[in-house]
Amino acid sequence: MTKRTEIMGYKFGRLTVLEMIGERVTGRHPSWKCVCDCGNQCVRTAVSLRTGREPSCGCASKDFQRQKHDLTGKKFDRLLVLQAEKLSNLKRNIIWKCVCDCGQVTLASGVEIRSGNKKSCGCLHLDVLLETHTKHGHARYGKLSPTYVSWCSMRTRCGNPNARNFKHYGGRRISICDQWIKFENFLADMGERPEGKSLDRIDVDGNYEPNNCKWSTHSEQVKNQRRYLNVK
Repeated sequence: MTKRTEIMGYKFGRLTVLEMIGERVTGRHPSWKCVCDCGNQCVRTAVSLRTGREPSCGCASKDFQRQKHDLTGKKFDRLLVLQAEKLSNLKRNIIWKCVCDCGQVTLASGVEIRSGNKKSCGCLHLDVLLETHTKHGHARYGKLSPTYVSWCSMRTRCGNPNARNFKHYGGRRISICDQWIKFENFLADMGERPEGKSLDRIDVDGNYEPNNCKWSTHSEQVKNQRRYLNVK
């Protein structure tokens, strides 16, 4: 009887031994009914209990995985993880409630957050687009500044054969200097377009470049047209 009760009542990890299952068989390790700290019951051999190979009913492994992938309080790019919103048996597919730097609350899976596929509530994508396409601030939300309109018109009449006045510009091989292909450089050289003025070339046969362009009124441009240059 002593042998039967040698580990009865002992605790191994999370398991407390309740009783031996069945009779001892020579050459076999007896099995023991145990109760886990979580309340579940299971059967283990004395060897597995003593060696610590199975320290629980299985909940210890689940808890370890859950803690390993617990993202609560962690920050990923613009997202601060608040809590698990929807639990899942899959290790990394828990749905997490997060708050973005902009204040918006959003949901994301552990896979999305860890892999970096989701870095914000969506505001980061919009900010990147705005930064990429409107660094100069002259074309925000489709509202074009007068300076930007002049730059676009210059490029159209010099580079688009379908433009109404292409024949007077690109058709005459009037070109734009390389640095003005980028709007920021054009803006730096010419400054903001003054009210009541538009882009004009000093030499009407010359190209669009810093030393040959100015902002002129309509009357100034009319006097500088090619037909007046032929008048004697």
